[in-house]
Amino acid sequence: MWRAWKRSFRIDAVCTIKSSRLATELKWHRALRTSCTLREQRLLVREYIQDSLYNPETGYFTSKPISVGVLPQPLQFTTMQGRSEYTRTLGQIYHDLAASWLTPVEIFRPWYARALAQYILEQHAARKADHQEGPLLIYEIGGGSGTCARDVLDFLAKSAPAVYATMEYTTMEISASLAEKQRRRVCQDAQHAQRYKVWSGCDAARAESWGPVDARPCFILMLEVMDNLPHDRVVHRDGGWMQTRIKARRHSPSHSQSALSSQGPVATQDVLDAHHSDLEEVLEPVNDELIQRCLMALRTGRGRQGEAVSVATRLQRMVYRAIGDDSLNVEFLPTSCMALLDVLHAVRPAHRLIAADFNHLPDVSIPGKNAPLVASKRDGRTHDYSTYLVPRGDADIFFPTDFDSLKRIYTASRSATMLEGKSGRDNTPESLVSDPQVLTTRKFMEQHAIIGSTQTL
Repeated sequence: MWRAWKRSFRIDAVCTIKSSRLATELKWHRALRTSCTLREQRLLVREYIQDSLYNPETGYFTSKPISVGVLPQPLQFTTMQGRSEYTRTLGQIYHDLAASWLTPVEIFRPWYARALAQYILEQHAARKADHQEGPLLIYEIGGGSGTCARDVLDFLAKSAPAVYATMEYTTMEISASLAEKQRRRVCQDAQHAQRYKVWSGCDAARAESWGPVDARPCFILMLEVMDNLPHDRVVHRDGGWMQTRIKARRHSPSHSQSALSSQGPVATQDVLDAHHSDLEEVLEPVNDELIQRCLMALRTGRGRQGEAVSVATRLQRMVYRAIGDDSLNVEFLPTSCMALLDVLHAVRPAHRLIAADFNHLPDVSIPGKNAPLVASKRDGRTHDYSTYLVPRGDADIFFPTDFDSLKRIYTASRSATMLEGKSGRDNTPESLVSDPQVLTTRKFMEQHAIIGSTQTL
């Protein structure tokens, strides 16, 4: 029952990296948040998606309240008659709550968050045994409804009161409406105001959001965050990689702008078709530094086996291209994730990252490796799109996480940050500087959760 969809849980010795959520250059971050029009310039795919999801006025996550479901009571798994009753119960809950989604930490509350808290407590105790003093520090990027923070703090207050008495739990939340919900549920309802705070309107991808560099050991949680980090689209052509930019077709610039700025809750099919027809993908040789770094990280360290796979892949690409299928030549790169990791290594160099997300998404119709699922809700029903070129703010755009790739990107980001001298890791104990590890959610939960509490009859 822990694996409603395929997931992976990654644990890193310096951090824990999992399936369910950044900077190289500050000028790049500022560029992402500029409300530029496609009439004026061509956008990289990550810039286009960034604007669609996070534009302050019309972004999908920032312009309106986000319907993140909150269960009135925890599910009683031990009384359910197998998977069928669990599926029916969950479907009824989605209908009753009219929620866009329920997170795993919500569906399996409080057990999911308690497993995370148990792992954190074990690692914190090991650090203390290694004579590394200091309070427990937890940061959560994108706190949803506040359920994870609430359940973690509840567990620590009861199971480790001495640790709880000095700890700090901080949520970094870009959505003002969600930040208020988190503050109310954790501080007021659960009475953890002394140990908890929310940084509202805070973008974790910006180094300045974190304040001064803090080299103290800490834990960073990213649960279902990486799937909404914008990606770049690259295409392999004639032995090299091409990056993709989005531009308006010249024949109808005014129509393109009006479609791009559509602020309706969901685009009608006519608006979507007009919008898509007025935009085009333009390929050019890769010259973006972040794309170059990401490509290099993903293709480094594969050795002889990687070279053999590369030859086979090239042959397969040639065959597919000959029959008009370009999907094997297209890849979506987690460039925004790499930029976020750059920030984390620079501002919190002694962190342990615990990240959880989907490593597979069903029914994706957009061609390409790691292509996104684009969906919106209309009249209580989910509608999928065959393109990410939807009007700004009208649809969720989310990606699967390739954790083997994430492991390489994490290591490359850490090495680059240390090489450039941006990290305060010089004084970090060796026990906190180890290679990332990857675990499935099932494996992680078997080690740290009370499995019997979520087993059906």
